[in-house]
Parts: sequence; C-alpha cells; structure tokens
Amino acid sequence: MKANKSIVFLIIILSSSLAFTQQTRKVLFLGNSYTYVNNLPQIISELALNTGNVLIYDSNLLAGYTLQNHFASTESKNKILADNWDFIVLQEQSQRPTFVIPSAFMDGFGNLKTFIKQNRPCSLISAFMTWGSENGDTQNCPNNPLVCTYEGMQDLLEDRYMTVS
Repeated sequence: MKANKSIVFLIIILSSSLAFTQQTRKVLFLGNSYTYVNNLPQIISELALNTGNVLIYDSNLLAGYTLQNHFASTESKNKILADNWDFIVLQEQSQRPTFVIPSAFMDGFGNLKTFIKQNRPCSLISAFMTWGSENGDTQNCPNNPLVCTYEGMQDLLEDRYMTVS
C-alpha cells in the first residue's frame, strides 16, 4: 500500500513539474508589411517570454508580397526547409482575399500548404488574417460592393481566411 502511495505521489510530482516546464516553439512567418511593420514576430516572442516560454522565429516579410510570391520565392522555400518549425504563419496581401474571385489567394495558400506538408509534415500551418481598411477598399469597391465599407471588407476577409483554414 505504501508503494502505491509513493508511485501516485511520484506521478503527481512529475506531472506537476512537466506542466510548468518552459516550452520552446519555433515559428516561421511568411507575409508582408502587415506583419513586419507591426513587428508581430517580436511582439509574440515577448509575450512568450512573459509566460516563461521561448519563441524562436524567422521570417520573410516583404512589402506587398503575396502568398503566390512566397511560393515562387527560393528564399521562402529555403526558410521552410531550414528548420523543423512548430508553426508556419502565412499572411496574404491585404486585398487579395476580398477579390470577387479569390483564386490567387486560395491558390497561393494551397500551394504553400502542399509544399509545407510535403517537406515539413509536422509543422502546423496558421493563417494570419489581416484586417479591413478603415474606409473599405476604395480601389476595388467599384468591382466588388462588398468591400466598400470596413465592415463588408472585414466580413469577407474573415470568411475567406476561415475557408482556407
């Protein structure tokens, strides 16, 4: 009986210590200025540190870049292959998901997802949804009335990102 109590006590101690051990996660960010101007990788790294965890990250974040650009980019593909990432975050150019026919967004995301799954099958893919423009997308409003307001653009962004996710 004493041995059983000791084993149970040991299991509780080990479980407790494992629950509070520091975790290190590796994350790759592929996107554009929406991610780098706001310094998202560094902000997330600091949040992780505040919880006792470590975030190791790398990124390829170029102004105006699309997911199709990343799929065609040797640098982006080499970064995917460079490490065993826990997460790979994909962020599309802000307007593309809201196009009337969003095939460029869907294809870019799908092609990267296939490449990642073939080469880094244990990496979890995360879609970083951007936000609608304050006054909607005035450039594309004439072709797509849904994006003429912030609310319409945001709703469409949410719908499209949820679809690819």
